[in-house]
Amino acid sequence: TDPNSTGATTADTLQSSVQTPTGGTVTITAGPATTSAPSGFHFLDREVHITAPAASSGSPLVIHFVLDSSLLPPPPAVVSVFKDGALVADCNGAPGQATPSPCISARTVVAGGDLDITVLSATASDWNLAVPAVPLIAGKITINDDPVATTKRKVTLTVKDPAVASGAPGTANDPTCAGAGSAGATLQIFGTGGSGQNVTLGLPCENWVVLGKPPTVKGYKYKDSKLLRGPCLTAQIKNGKLLKATCSGKNPARPLGYDLTTGEGSVGVLFTTGGGLGYCTELPGTGGVVKKDDATKFSARGVAAPAVCPVAT
Repeated sequence: TDPNSTGATTADTLQSSVQTPTGGTVTITAGPATTSAPSGFHFLDREVHITAPAASSGSPLVIHFVLDSSLLPPPPAVVSVFKDGALVADCNGAPGQATPSPCISARTVVAGGDLDITVLSATASDWNLAVPAVPLIAGKITINDDPVATTKRKVTLTVKDPAVASGAPGTANDPTCAGAGSAGATLQIFGTGGSGQNVTLGLPCENWVVLGKPPTVKGYKYKDSKLLRGPCLTAQIKNGKLLKATCSGKNPARPLGYDLTTGEGSVGVLFTTGGGLGYCTELPGTGGVVKKDDATKFSARGVAAPAVCPVAT
């Protein structure tokens, strides 16, 4: 996918290549992810679909994914690879063999700090690169519902944590349309106490603006007061400070689908911005408190970050 040999850049954050042991026709196409990332992970901005002649574990396809440095998580976190939704393990057999198949044989830092991941596989298919979502201090959340009028539904979320990093303007982590990929952001809210509720709310790039001016960019702000692009009214992500959002079901054309009729117990949140950054939390979490939990309102406050990102139940 790199005919000009430019490597991965902030404008084209992922490059892919395939070597076959027997030759034949190879196709590589990239597009938005078609599946959701497993709990605790955030898929990066593109999914790669590869077709190639079948190989074998002993003489496998050699697949390279080169990822721009702007998307790399801070150490010790690593970039993971998924094939057809399954996590790809590191190779543990003889050099050059896909044991197991598929497996990661190398992670190499190349020019510009980009990351080259080498995968050995007997077959080609759909591939995703993922980074772990960063657990944040729980903060507070309120979800309002109405058994009759769903337009009265509302969610407010505030999380204050120095681990929040907004990403530099123009990179894949920039949720504005000037960011690489123009990916915007998403807010996923899901029950972790058995309610089965799970909604993902889009925050398109057109409604994001930068807070501050270079070199003192403070973060990003989202505003959609008429709910024309989705159910979220406002959102902010401030570097080293906070993450917050307010969403509403007031516009029936952009509904807020979270239903409190079954009771929640606890709620998980996953916020992704641009093409790379992902944050998670769970409320109330350890040491937190549920203030109200019935068919009209769930309100909780937390004091600690979860050890790992929560799973929808």
